Amino acid sequence: MRHEHPPWAKELQDTPFAKHPFTRAISDQVVHRTRQSTPRRMKRRRLSFVTISAVVVSIVLVLTWNLENTISPQEEVRSTYSEHNVPLFQMFPDPNLAAGSESGYMVSFKEPFEKYKDKTLSIIATHLESGLQVQAADESRISEPSSGYDTLGRYTFSCGLPISGLWRYEFKLDGEFYGDVIIQVGEPSWGESPSFQLGNGTKYTLRGKEGRAAILDIPFLANRSNKYMWYLWGEEDRLDGQLVIKAVKEGSYDMMDVFSASSTGAASYGADRMFPSSILLPESGMWRLLIYVDGKLFDSIVVRVSS
Repeated sequence: MRHEHPPWAKELQDTPFAKHPFTRAISDQVVHRTRQSTPRRMKRRRLSFVTISAVVVSIVLVLTWNLENTISPQEEVRSTYSEHNVPLFQMFPDPNLAAGSESGYMVSFKEPFEKYKDKTLSIIATHLESGLQVQAADESRISEPSSGYDTLGRYTFSCGLPISGLWRYEFKLDGEFYGDVIIQVGEPSWGESPSFQLGNGTKYTLRGKEGRAAILDIPFLANRSNKYMWYLWGEEDRLDGQLVIKAVKEGSYDMMDVFSASSTGAASYGADRMFPSSILLPESGMWRLLIYVDGKLFDSIVVRVSS
């Protein structure tokens, strides 16, 4: 059966305009404007894309630079410094090298003595994990070869480092980088330092190393200040200078100053130096008290701090 549309349906199909609205002239204008506007849009899009790309690349470069400068590759122990596969020097530390006490080092320089003559040499040690720096050897002028040598084949120095781990020793000639080595400094015992009698008719009990450094054996209580007497033994020139006592807790690299004085006192009770101090340690546990004289580590004592 054929479906018939109502009469008004045909009227809807007719255009309301008196003549056709989309003339040939209008069509040409639309095409012309489209051709003009498309390159502009594309250009703006290209500029936006280039701008966004530049920002992304900049962010990546900044992040990469930060990573490279904050995360260093794993360092390895090396006692020899070479350039172009030619050794320039080798360092031999004390076989019992450990943190907390003074140790000796011997360095064998390989170049002719003329390379070093009348130049200054200094050594800076840097703890790789914490960044702590220590002046391992003060700047000194090289005037003659090692004893018994015509070279600088047996250069010696001594220094004490406060914490264990990998240390970089940087050598400088006339203030300029000459070379470096990386040495493992051993972890010392964290057992309480032994006690002994002072002697000389006294009944005082000391804790530390007899003949080197000790403290009057009085209990340490966390976060409570107390007075302690110190006793040092050693060469006169090694005991002269400003005194600083630092403390580091077992398992930590954070050192804190706990006492300082302008000198190490005077000889008394059989010790080469004796001086009083007032010390407060904030937490219970095992603590190492580091004794610095004239800016250099002299020795250390381990004490137990109770709650």
